[in-house]
Amino acid sequence: MRKILTLSSLAVLFCTILFAQQNIQVKAPGEFPIKAMSISVPQSAQLDSFVNFINQELAPRGINLLLLRVDFHYQYKSHPELVDSGALSQADVNKIVSACTKNNIKIAPQINLFGHQSWAGNIYKLLEKYPQFDETPWIPMPADYKWPNADSLYCKSYCPLHPDLHKVVFALVDEICDAFKTNAFHAGMDEIFYIGMDKCPRCSGKNKAELFANEVNKIRDHLAEKNRTLYIWADRLINGFDTGLGGWEASFNYTWPAIELIKKDVVMCDWHYERPDKTAAYFATHGFKVITCTWNRPAVAVEQYKDMLKFYTESTPEMSANFLGMMQTVWSGPNRFYFEYYNTGNDTARRSSGKAFRDAFPKVNKTVYKDEKGFPIVAYVVCKTPDQIAGINFAGITHLNYAFANPDSLGNFAYNACLDSLVKVAHSNGVKVFASIGGGSAPVYYDKLLKDGNRARLIGKLTRMAIDYNLNGIDVDLEGDRIDSNYEKFVIGLANSLKPANKMMTAAIATVYKDQFTDKALSQFDYVTIMTYDKTGPWRPEQPGPHSPYSMAVEDLDYWANTRKLDRKKMYLGLPFYGYSFGPKGASSMMYKDIVSTFPKSEKKDELKMPDGSIMYYNGIPTIQKKVQLAKKNAGGIMFWHIGGDAPGDKSLVSVINKEVAKP
Repeated sequence: MRKILTLSSLAVLFCTILFAQQNIQVKAPGEFPIKAMSISVPQSAQLDSFVNFINQELAPRGINLLLLRVDFHYQYKSHPELVDSGALSQADVNKIVSACTKNNIKIAPQINLFGHQSWAGNIYKLLEKYPQFDETPWIPMPADYKWPNADSLYCKSYCPLHPDLHKVVFALVDEICDAFKTNAFHAGMDEIFYIGMDKCPRCSGKNKAELFANEVNKIRDHLAEKNRTLYIWADRLINGFDTGLGGWEASFNYTWPAIELIKKDVVMCDWHYERPDKTAAYFATHGFKVITCTWNRPAVAVEQYKDMLKFYTESTPEMSANFLGMMQTVWSGPNRFYFEYYNTGNDTARRSSGKAFRDAFPKVNKTVYKDEKGFPIVAYVVCKTPDQIAGINFAGITHLNYAFANPDSLGNFAYNACLDSLVKVAHSNGVKVFASIGGGSAPVYYDKLLKDGNRARLIGKLTRMAIDYNLNGIDVDLEGDRIDSNYEKFVIGLANSLKPANKMMTAAIATVYKDQFTDKALSQFDYVTIMTYDKTGPWRPEQPGPHSPYSMAVEDLDYWANTRKLDRKKMYLGLPFYGYSFGPKGASSMMYKDIVSTFPKSEKKDELKMPDGSIMYYNGIPTIQKKVQLAKKNAGGIMFWHIGGDAPGDKSLVSVINKEVAKP
């Protein structure tokens, strides 16, 4: 049966989302995670004003994704023949990257692929230099362009089946992503009118939806090799006939069935400029993450913002994770936009992208995080009630991992007052917060939750928790048998869900489980913390001895860097703030703060004879100093378990870590 999308069916979809059977409410919903802008890159002469605009206007309005339409305005080294005059140098790009990094703004550079290879009477660089890629070489570019015209020429397209095309295109894609130091790329893909043309020797007779979907998936697969995410304009996936949306913001050339063929981790940028059409629900119910895009009608922009917020807050956790947020599009150069944006005397204008941006994206108080470039310091924290937050010293850390935020056996997360409060206090101190799942005593039902049929629901719940609590990410601390055959699928799915929402994903790993981690699973994490402790413990009373010796740190870093080829900058060395004792009465544990408060000068040692004759093994100040210096040389940061085990004053291990990090 042919699937028909109508405006009334969109309303049904929306109601289905809103009134689906509700599960446990995790907390009052937060705001959707993405606030984005799409604009063309500036000319070199405009660069300083563009950087100022990022700092002074985009950041205060909460923009965290900047889609930069680059196309051929960058000095490509892979294909210099495709560079436009006045293109940005790498030094120019670095200025933009620096400003965005400082303001926690992700960059998604865009090169128009497939369509938009010309405009009006001008052919763009790709088809100018490689005319053999033209889908319609028999249609000339007119000297005096007019629309409509006899050839239905809106924009030229390339032929997606030309055997030499992707070697050129993918070189550009890789280079521009590297230049902007990003894991996100926008391929355009909008308003493709020339596709599967009868005269094309390769595409003639081919299904247009399959041609479109195959090209999207080919680009997506190439990006995925480097853990990069693909964004596209979504108009070709809407049936223009049945929705009445027309041939630009929807398709009249039968490409819309491609929505069933495109891989679900492609992010859809759903644009409507004349009305606040509700098609975001259409993409979300098809399993895609979607960003609603507006342009130059302020009233429409405000309604679209309200709609997206309603979709997000009133949907089930599984569905709400698909409603990413809102994007302001600017279809002019930066200078023209500045004129509209700063021209507040023209606030009665019905068409102004500047006013639309001001109205839909009000200025907000933005969290300023501590400078992590030197050496991140990650602390696990065990917090059961909000009053315990008062005992946390935020001064010496950059990240907090809350231990632990585990679901019930059905995958639901109950409201967590401590986590809610902790995020607000930590952020006010410039510290990022991650919710850690699992732990050494993780619930046994994780194996069920990670299986096919349950995994997607858990991922949706985790993503919703990250957004609602305003977390910076999720830390995966699944250990032992929890690292099973579904672990890789789980972390790939969670990464694909968190990344578009500008949330990070990290992992706690241990060398004892090294054979259970696949290389593909490890490649999904923004960084890993290596649990270089618990070599032995109370569970092995027959094996007394140091549980976290310096030699173990050397061996662990060597294995993960040299055998498993992890990036050292993304490896954080784990330190223990506790010890284990072994003796005639068995084995037990003790926090570092209790050891040094009970036994004078014990902070200078690594082992201690206890009154009952047992031997306590731990890391004192000298070993912590040596390990920090080792990590500075061979890793990217420090992690410790846990901050509640630290001692005050001159015996504080956090203070020791910071002093060692500060040393040249």
